[in-house]
Amino acid sequence: QMQKNFRLLGLCLAFLESCDAFLQSAAFQSYTYAGRHRKLFVDYSVRPTPTNGISALISPSKYHPPLCRRSCSTLHMSALGPIGPFSPFKSTYCSSGVVEREMASLTSLAEALSTKFSRMMLGFQSGQPPDPKEVSALAEEMWSINEQWKVTLTRLALAEDFQALELFKLTEARMRAMGMDMNEMQQAMAWQVESMRAYSQ
Repeated sequence: QMQKNFRLLGLCLAFLESCDAFLQSAAFQSYTYAGRHRKLFVDYSVRPTPTNGISALISPSKYHPPLCRRSCSTLHMSALGPIGPFSPFKSTYCSSGVVEREMASLTSLAEALSTKFSRMMLGFQSGQPPDPKEVSALAEEMWSINEQWKVTLTRLALAEDFQALELFKLTEARMRAMGMDMNEMQQAMAWQVESMRAYSQ
């Protein structure tokens, strides 16, 4: 169970580190003529790019696959999708900047947390337990990120705006592609926070 929770925590940090890049990705629909067959390939290009810390342990090959591949009879062309959070035609909610600011904040916090957490784990592995005060401070940072993440997801899930709801569903799908769901992610974070709090007492 402990190994599973640590793996989930690594996935959580990798996911949160890439939230900002995920939001700014573009959804392209490429229509390609190939002989007598015309195929539609839709790739939302939301592959995260972990670069440091515990997130580097996650295999890139497990990340998001193409979401849709089906045959289609059409001319050769490239176009942006007309709807969704990546559309150039933004809804009022998505153009307000609220989502971008929240995702950017989560990304920044998660990157810093990943570095600190990796340093702490390295100390454990080398036989140098960390200072309980540092562990306590790190636990509170992790708790804060988890609470902010829950608020962001709840806001998207309860929004009346279609593009916000679509972003929530894309987030769900992307997390499933990484082998977890939102409840598992939040439980893994909460478990780690409580473990670190207990250590620091």
